[in-house]
Amino acid sequence: MAHKPVPGRWGTLRLEADTVNNIVQTIALIGAGIWAVYTFVYQSEIAPGLAPPTVSLTSTLEKVGRHGDMTAIRATLTRANAGQNSVRVLALTYNAIGIRENFLAGETINPAFAEIDPAATSVSAAKYYAEPARQEAILRHAILFAGAHPGGSPAELSPGESVTRDIVFYADRKKFDRIRLRVQLLFEKASEPGVPLALETDAQGLITAVPGASCRVAGGGCATLYASDYVTELSLWD
Repeated sequence: MAHKPVPGRWGTLRLEADTVNNIVQTIALIGAGIWAVYTFVYQSEIAPGLAPPTVSLTSTLEKVGRHGDMTAIRATLTRANAGQNSVRVLALTYNAIGIRENFLAGETINPAFAEIDPAATSVSAAKYYAEPARQEAILRHAILFAGAHPGGSPAELSPGESVTRDIVFYADRKKFDRIRLRVQLLFEKASEPGVPLALETDAQGLITAVPGASCRVAGGGCATLYASDYVTELSLWD
């Protein structure tokens, strides 16, 4: 027996399929819009807040005068906020080290130059001079800023902001062949609570800023500290 088509049946089914398709497309468009908004909010608001603070350091040394055996040296330090968050600078330390080279007599060769450890991952040896004959801290300079010490001055850097600072110190050309300047900056996010710091001198006679006693006890709860270090050298020879 032949089946007769039911009037309007296929039209109804086609209408239902179009309705479902429209609903699916609408949901897809709403989902894409929500994802776009979330992506924008995440990239512009959430991600920057999660990123760690970043401060870059650059330092230069320049001879700027001489009086007898003393050479005047200007150190220029620039600190810049290279991250996406405002940064609170907590401490800045300078250590200048005078170095006297250990030149070997005649054609004597430094044993460290000839004997290279096959397992070594780095090598630093000169043929006609060995480890320095003398290394001595000749300048210690440190500052604790607000957040690290109650009497410190505020020192914050907005994203992209930089600050340049000069100091002049002196080195004896009779005692040393070159100068090494070690600079360290301790900082944190500006949104974090300050971290109490104290100044100490290590076994090499170099001044450092370290977390205060309240941060070193169990459960001290101090915020995370970040550090940037920079080392530069200058020969005292003419």
